[in-house]
This record gives sequence, structure tokens and C-alpha cells, in this order.
Amino acid sequence: MRDPAALEVSYEIPPSCTALTFRDDGVRPNAGRNDVGLRSDWSAADDCTGLDGRQLRRKNASCSTLRLRVPATKRNKDRTYPWAYPVEKGLYVHTSSYALTDACGAVDWKFVVPGGTVVVDGVTTAESGARTAAAGGGDAMPTVLIQQAFRPGATSRVHASSNFARQTLAYLDATLDSIERELRKELPGLPFSIPFIVASPSDPHNYWGDVANRTVMRLSFPPAPGREQEELLHTFVAHEMAHLTQPQDWNDSWKEDEATVGEGGAEFLRAVTAARLGWLDHDGFKGELEKAVNGCVLAANGKSWKALPRRGWGRMPYDCGLAFYAIGLSSDVPQSSLLRLRDYNRKGKQGERTDFARELECGAAQDCQPRWLPRLAGTETLENVLQDYARQPGSLLRVTSEWSPAMVKPMAFRHIEQLMRADCNGAVSMYQEAAAARIAPGPKCGVLRADMVVVRAEALPLFEDAGAVKASVKACQEKGKTVLGLQDGSSATLACGQSVSLPAQLFGVDPERAQALLK
Repeated sequence: MRDPAALEVSYEIPPSCTALTFRDDGVRPNAGRNDVGLRSDWSAADDCTGLDGRQLRRKNASCSTLRLRVPATKRNKDRTYPWAYPVEKGLYVHTSSYALTDACGAVDWKFVVPGGTVVVDGVTTAESGARTAAAGGGDAMPTVLIQQAFRPGATSRVHASSNFARQTLAYLDATLDSIERELRKELPGLPFSIPFIVASPSDPHNYWGDVANRTVMRLSFPPAPGREQEELLHTFVAHEMAHLTQPQDWNDSWKEDEATVGEGGAEFLRAVTAARLGWLDHDGFKGELEKAVNGCVLAANGKSWKALPRRGWGRMPYDCGLAFYAIGLSSDVPQSSLLRLRDYNRKGKQGERTDFARELECGAAQDCQPRWLPRLAGTETLENVLQDYARQPGSLLRVTSEWSPAMVKPMAFRHIEQLMRADCNGAVSMYQEAAAARIAPGPKCGVLRADMVVVRAEALPLFEDAGAVKASVKACQEKGKTVLGLQDGSSATLACGQSVSLPAQLFGVDPERAQALLK
């Protein structure tokens, strides 16, 4: 990187080779029609190089190096690490997008920033870094290239955008410290280390994070300081930090559901950590569990876990995963829930073969067989298993027809999804904001349009008052239409009918059993 506007990428091609093929491990085509492809804006940097998105070709037999220009971009491709993501004075690069098949031999890697700083898989050096093929791992490695002189002993663990206020960065540092200390208390003796962190601003209400190789963490969140930003940092930084306590690679009997095991575990530790640090009160922690359990049931829509082909995508691994952890760890065995989780993650980090259901429900108990998690992940409908579970004495859950305050927002988003399906020929595309549903581009709808921001239903605040959804459902079923209020003060009347409904039942969480999960 000579300039943060783009990467210069060169491949020394062996004489016997005419083309280099990208590995594209794990790269899936996006479902959206707007997907323009991972390498759509990459270009050949000389006359030696041909590029078609899947291969690099030698255009002249005398050429020994193929060169590309890869521009900086914030464009995302689902489940793909960033390939030239702009950070302060630099770029965050993941080598998976540049990795090649071994048809022309093994690949050694070198990274250069003249006069700058290079962070290769969490290791910071001046100007250049490298990884040989013999050392391994280079084909899936996070790297940060920074146009800023390296200062030994003075490099901060957080490389943040200058667009963030000083108070925001101080708050981020304090948040990281608090979470690290708390995780070490919750999971005593479990080894984990804090990665190099890059923090970049995002659009309002949008945030995301990821942790590559447990060595580089990327955080993106709105730059405006305030209470919403602080709550947001608590939520998603705790989730990303929780991933550090997990193994990089799972060797578990639930391998098919690795996303649910990984994301669910991070969600469980996020909620526990927030509660133990006082960021969530008792009702708030209970509400997080209720949102997860009911969100999972609503997403399953009367099906079994095994019958859900996309159960590893969207919100399902987060909601269902958190629900599975909470149910498994609330089982009545002598070992505490957090020590069971500690031992499970430690075995995984050591490469041992593990069984998610047994480790959570039984822990160190020898004469124990898991009862509920195998059923939840089986062929019975999720709802039926949870109903059976909720009938057991001392269960974490109970069947209820009442909404807790925590369920108002999830039910509001569910309601907008139902209305959108009715108005948009079965399609749903929206952004979930703090207290609004923003219609996203894509579907052809009758009334709804991209960038409409829905905040009310039947003149009631949709994301604050449980009566709003109930009134809107009643209007659909009795009048065949409902009125939504938009953020700009206007309204939209949507045709709807009997398909727009309330769930027959929900699940509540026993407050005492919930508190036991914090120990």
C-alpha cells in the first residue's frame, strides 16, 4: 500500500504456469440482485495481466509477475471478510480474497507499506511483514496496513478513525477493559488474548464487528457520541470480545450448526457480561432471553430445527443459539453454568472432540445424559419441544400469552414483516433501527417504498406500545387494512387480512432461573 486509496497486489508466477485461480473458500454468491461480485472493481495494473474475477492469466510468455490494482471499498459481500476496507490512514485486508489454489505451487506472502506500519495476524512491525507457506495460515489471515510510522512500544491496541470524538475513544477503551476483566472472572483460567482492533465510523444506526483468527477485531459504529452509542458499544463489543473465549476451530458433534454454537455462545456471554457489569438490570437480562427464545420460535414458524435449511443465516444462529445456551446451562447439575461453559470452550481450544449438548447440560457430571438440546436440534418442531420443556418443574421457561416489555420491538418488526409480505408479493427487505423499521430497496410493493421509515401503527407508537401491533392486527382482520405512521409525519394505508396475526402463545422466562445463569 503506497496510498490508502488502493492496494497494489502482485503475484510472481512460475514459468510453467499460465494462469492462477483464486481459491474463494467459503465465498457464496449473495442472494440479493444487487450483488456485483467480489472482484468487480479490481483491475489489471499492466499489460502482462488478465483478470476475469476467478482467474489471473499471463498475457505474455515473457512476464514473470502479474499485477492488480484493488481500490479501497466499504462494499460488503455476505460472509466474506473485507479485502480492502478503509481504516484511518490505511486498509484492513483479509488474505482469503487473494488466496490461490495450489495448482501452481505454495504461496508465500509479503506485505509492504513504505515508511508505515504493518499488522500481520495481530503482529505489528515496521514497513513490512511476511508469512511463508511453510509457516501455514497465510491464505486466511487478517492484515492491517497503515500509512503511519511504526513506534516500538507505543502502538495502541486500538487503531481508530479521527472522526470519532476523544470521549468516544476513551469510552471504547474503558468498555474493552471492563469486558476483558469480567470475562476473565466469569471463565477463570480460560486463556484468551486481546487482538489488534480497528475502529471505523458507520452510518447512523448501523454497526457490525468481526474477529478474524482471534488476532484482529473490526468494529464499525456511528461516530456521534451519546447514550445510544454507549449502549450500542456495550452490546456489540461484548459480543465480539466473547468470541475470543471460543476456539478458532470447533471439533464438535454439532459441526453442522457451528454458526449457532459460535454466535449463540457469544450472545450468551454478551448478555451475562452486560448483566454482571450492571449494563442490564434483572428485567433487562430476562428480557434478552425472552427475545431470543421467542425470536427463535417465530423464525422457525412451526418447523423443526432440522427442517430449517437457512438456520445458520440471519438472526437465527444468534437468537436460537442464545436460547439453546440458556436452556442447556439452566439444567440442574452441581457445576455452575459459567464453569460448564468455561470447560466446554477450553476443551474446544485444546482441539478435543466435544458434544455441545452434553457439555452444556451435564458438564462434569458422569452419570448424566443431555435431555433437551438433542430434542431441540432434532425432528420435532421447536415449539412443541419448548412447550414440553416449559411444563417441567423448575424450567427456565413458561408458556404465556402476555408480552413482556422486551418483546414489544421484536413483535413490531415481526408485524412489519407480515405487512410487507402482504404488500410486496411475499418479499421482505427492511432495516431494523432503534425505534423504527426502514424499508429497504429491492422488492416491488403496492404501497411501501424504499426509505419509508415506519414508527407508528393505528396512531400508536409501534416500538414502544404493545397496543400498536394489537390494534393494527385487529384492523387487518376486521377492516382488511391498517394505517402506518411514518417518521416524516405522513401515513401509509396497507391492505391486509387474516394472514396478519398475533402468535397464539409466547414463552416467558422465570426470573430466578435467569439469575442463576449469571453464576
